[in-house]
Amino acid sequence: ENMGATLRIAANIGAEKVIFISDFAQNFKENKIFRTASGAAEKINWEITSQKSLPMNLLDYNIIAIETCPDATNIFEFQFPEKVVFMIGNEINGTSDFLLSQSQHKIFIPIPGTISSLNVSHALAVAVFEWFRQMTLKFR
Repeated sequence: ENMGATLRIAANIGAEKVIFISDFAQNFKENKIFRTASGAAEKINWEITSQKSLPMNLLDYNIIAIETCPDATNIFEFQFPEKVVFMIGNEINGTSDFLLSQSQHKIFIPIPGTISSLNVSHALAVAVFEWFRQMTLKFR
């Protein structure tokens, strides 16, 4: 479900591409991804790749990990650059240390309630639309 929701969020803002980095995601049932994407899977460029074959064409982008790690910055205090890649991790294990080391920035979403984290697709939506809000203000 999160992969489908991620594709839908990416299509909402006109993202160039979605890359799922996983050594086991190839086993996921594409029909479930397509169903939860509500048509976005056919409208956006996306792929599943392994951690061993990360795309190298991301040099022009700032990679921003959405992660609750000690050195993360509060999303509402962070000034987003224009060209970004959002990195979200597995809900149980988070983002691997290797992938976190590839990011230029780490941000977290402050959660005041008794549950201290969001579903990854919800966290992505918050981050993407905060980026969008900042870009809209910046280019007015």
